[in-house]
Amino acid sequence: MAGVAQLVRAPGCGPGGRRFKTGHSPHILLTVFLGVGVLSAEQPKNETVSPAAIVNTVVTNQIRFHAKHEKPHITIIVDQFCMREDISRDLLSKLSSDVILCVPSHCILQEKIIEDAQKFNFNLSVSIDYLNEEQWPKLQETITKYPWIKGLVVWSVASDLNLIEFLKKVKEWLNTRGIWMVYANTNNILPNPAMPMGVFMPDGFVKSMDKDIRVTEQADFVLQQAKFKNRGLLLIQPGIQHVPHLIDWLQANIGHIQLDNWSK
Repeated sequence: MAGVAQLVRAPGCGPGGRRFKTGHSPHILLTVFLGVGVLSAEQPKNETVSPAAIVNTVVTNQIRFHAKHEKPHITIIVDQFCMREDISRDLLSKLSSDVILCVPSHCILQEKIIEDAQKFNFNLSVSIDYLNEEQWPKLQETITKYPWIKGLVVWSVASDLNLIEFLKKVKEWLNTRGIWMVYANTNNILPNPAMPMGVFMPDGFVKSMDKDIRVTEQADFVLQQAKFKNRGLLLIQPGIQHVPHLIDWLQANIGHIQLDNWSK
């Protein structure tokens, strides 16, 4: 999806096609008129407020409160692919190819597993634990050399430049190749409005040392968020204990979500 490169958290992962439940309860209309009366009464006498503006505000808030997307768009990235062959083979045999598999930059020579993933129609991305200005040229060479790399996940950044400036520099180079980017610093999970356009930040994390049920908890959290925003991103560094829970969750929820593979 070319449009995804402008998401972030661009609206790329599929904000189109929003569907609201039709038909509002009479209670909503009653709330609107009561809200108009209350808000009008609270306005200072020397200020003029348009009744239409008040109604629009109340109606909009009610719609936002009651509206839920029937099948929200969710992107799932499974990192550390190729780190362990047993986990990697299990993922290939059980996961939908609409889940993004992410190869750590130091594992890209595992060519046999990467080839097998491509045979199963998986598109692959690459991740790096620590990125700085010295390593960035080397990563550029890697991305240029391997055409199967469709995305980049960066777990932490250290730069003499301002963080935002450095990420913008990285993203601009990736844009020329149609490659998306996730900034996955788990110490900074709150949305950052200064983040460069097109740099995704996950809504939920799972790390290899987390409890096995963490996958289900985080996936449910991302799903609930996505019902209102129509998009969610779950980033997983799985341990062997996480795979069965991830498979079970996908089987239980596949009819309620739209899996978005940005690489496609």
